[in-house]
Amino acid sequence: MNKEFRQAIGVLKQTNEDFSNGHTSSVAHANTRQAALLAAVRYMAKSFGVNLELIHAIDARGEIRVVAKDGDRDPKLGCGKFGGPFAEWLTNARARTGMAPCTMTSESGWCYLNHFEAERMVLAYFNREQATRLAA
Repeated sequence: MNKEFRQAIGVLKQTNEDFSNGHTSSVAHANTRQAALLAAVRYMAKSFGVNLELIHAIDARGEIRVVAKDGDRDPKLGCGKFGGPFAEWLTNARARTGMAPCTMTSESGWCYLNHFEAERMVLAYFNREQATRLAA
């Protein structure tokens, strides 16, 4: 688990706590949460050796477009691959490439992920890694 991922999770947790306690507005919370969540997804992927294309925002459907980069290739020529471990996390987070959630494989390289599912995924990954570090 890299430092950037831990920092993004810290910001995500703090903004959620501030909003729950009435210390921040809904707009400020949404903006801070979005930035922290998108960074957490990107850095989580990086911990599995997967570089993602820049994720700009949560779209109007409440989804995040997750696309693996393929080295220095032009993205118009295709995407990279998620690899097995990251694909498994995406599958468990109910990622989709069509109308319904589907199974991501190691060969998969793009999907849409609901922002609530993405938050659950990055927090579960953080908690698992924290438990692993404490057990070691």
